[in-house]
Amino acid sequence: MKKKDFERAKGVGRKYYREVRGRDHTRLDSVVYTSILFEGEWYRVENKACHKGLHKWFFSGDQLLVARVQRQKAVATISLLPHVQTEGPAAASFYQWLFNESPYRSVFMNSSYKSALDYGIITRTNKPSNLMLGGLIASRIPTEFGDRLPLWYALVKRGCDKNLAFVLCHCASLEGGRVGYNVLSGHNALEMGEQSLSAIRNFIVGKLVNPQATYDNTLQYTGVTELWGVAQGVKCAFLKNIERIRRSRREVEGVFGLEVRYSTDVDTWCSEAMAIGKETFNV
Repeated sequence: MKKKDFERAKGVGRKYYREVRGRDHTRLDSVVYTSILFEGEWYRVENKACHKGLHKWFFSGDQLLVARVQRQKAVATISLLPHVQTEGPAAASFYQWLFNESPYRSVFMNSSYKSALDYGIITRTNKPSNLMLGGLIASRIPTEFGDRLPLWYALVKRGCDKNLAFVLCHCASLEGGRVGYNVLSGHNALEMGEQSLSAIRNFIVGKLVNPQATYDNTLQYTGVTELWGVAQGVKCAFLKNIERIRRSRREVEGVFGLEVRYSTDVDTWCSEAMAIGKETFNV
């Protein structure tokens, strides 16, 4: 991204924050506030449920917009950071990894959690569109799944490879000091219930297998969960082994009275999950 485009994107991001905070009384409770910066104008995506509004299908009905931007390139996307469900060092550590170390790092212009709070999450658009969307979806772990970020951070503090920790926090959740097997389905970048061993390995080492065309010219994307390999549609051996981590039966107070849940203390679960990861992927 050219320096002038980055500086323009930062200015637009700060303006976007001011507008949304003024309207929503200083908090950003929506899952997503996102937008596209073109060479000549800025377009705010109205879909607040997820990042799917970045696909041209969702604004192709706006004929005036299409007429104005059809000869322009998209130079950046700007997404505001909504309310983070787990504040403190966990969030800062996660965004440091995502922006600088993760397999998605090449799409981001940010370098820190602080920068995202200042002017939003800015992505390059001259990268594979499904890599860009995957990175943006990954950025929602702290804001959309409050029981996943604590598990990622617990694993990292115990010395787990950060990419493996990202995989594992899609397999289980941490709440009240207990870990429960609970595979994310929908609104996530990996869809672990369908990934093959080779695809998980490719993610961990950052090997792109199915990159799509860049976003700047197409304004569309596909194959986010197949970026690292073709999904096999069934649980792989790694996921089955994670599911087998020993659990104990507990009764907890639920909405409709006592509920039976099966979970593991965080030290035991992290230790066993990391051992499975090391045996399977050598990390």
